[in-house]
Amino acid sequence: MPKFAAVFLVFIGAAALIALGMFIFAPAAFFGKDGTKEMPKKEASIIVSEDGGATWHVLETARGLEPLSFEFKKGDTNQFYIGTKGMGLWVSTDAGNTIIQVGDPGNKLDTDADIYHITQNASGDALYLSVFQRGYGMLIRLSGDRAENLYTAPLQNFGIFGSIVSERDERHISLASGDGSFLETVDGGKTWETISRTKEGFIMLEKDPEREGHFWALGNKQSFYATDTGGRLWREYRNIKVDEKESPGQIHSFIFSQTRKALLAASDYGLLESLDNGASWRAFRTPVPPRTLKVTAVASHPYFGEVLWMILGGEVYRTDDGGITWRMNLLPGKVPIRFLRVDAGNPKKLYAGISR
Repeated sequence: MPKFAAVFLVFIGAAALIALGMFIFAPAAFFGKDGTKEMPKKEASIIVSEDGGATWHVLETARGLEPLSFEFKKGDTNQFYIGTKGMGLWVSTDAGNTIIQVGDPGNKLDTDADIYHITQNASGDALYLSVFQRGYGMLIRLSGDRAENLYTAPLQNFGIFGSIVSERDERHISLASGDGSFLETVDGGKTWETISRTKEGFIMLEKDPEREGHFWALGNKQSFYATDTGGRLWREYRNIKVDEKESPGQIHSFIFSQTRKALLAASDYGLLESLDNGASWRAFRTPVPPRTLKVTAVASHPYFGEVLWMILGGEVYRTDDGGITWRMNLLPGKVPIRFLRVDAGNPKKLYAGISR
């Protein structure tokens, strides 16, 4: 779990040192406290495609990490952040050519933290990290050379699995806790209110970027939740059925597709879609029968709603016609994939995080 003591790659030279030293938006205070720390050259952790998913290669600079979360910087997709299991936060400012660990001289963020979720404010100059470290779930804000612990869960061993920052007012923040609490602050984290509570812990949280207060969440017992009141009132959908018939089994991940105005879920059953905020789900037609192979991740094209990618049985599939036809492409080593991310600045470029 992370200790914010960053890490500079001394050998890259003065020019790169200046660029990387800015971290996300600021001075080199988050880097170089302990001198140089190179990425361990171990197993692959992220693979990249630069041709829309047809071919893939290992991101060599990220070897040795176990990625849990991934976020592009708003306004600059050449910069991205990787939240890891047990190795804190890492950042690249040059599309992955170099990756360095982010550290905190103030000791708010540990370099061995688990980081389950990363989000940003409207301008992209502050990060909000859902962190598990020192036995507690925490929400940590990073901006410039300053790190703040905005919230620590009152109970040990309960994580924070997502936060949402209002596009209108950065002081208005919501977070989802592993104990089933949904909390809100309107003063930037000085005070928090538990505005709702569910019977199961939250493990995933997503928002509609165009509609303030519209969120979706998944519980640890696989119930699906939807709210249009910023989390004060939730509609709970237990025992989800696919096409009103079968259980989807485990939902591994879900996203909201702005271009389709729909929720997409990767599940044991297959690839699912909901057009009514999670109340009902339909199955996409895919190259294999339902329940034959798991779909573990899904991504949507940022501009064309008919273009989707999914990870099915350890391979990547792409459709350009909304699921009528699919093309399959091999991944290196047929590795298990946790997430898929599309570079909105260059949608031919995709990043996939390997699960261990």
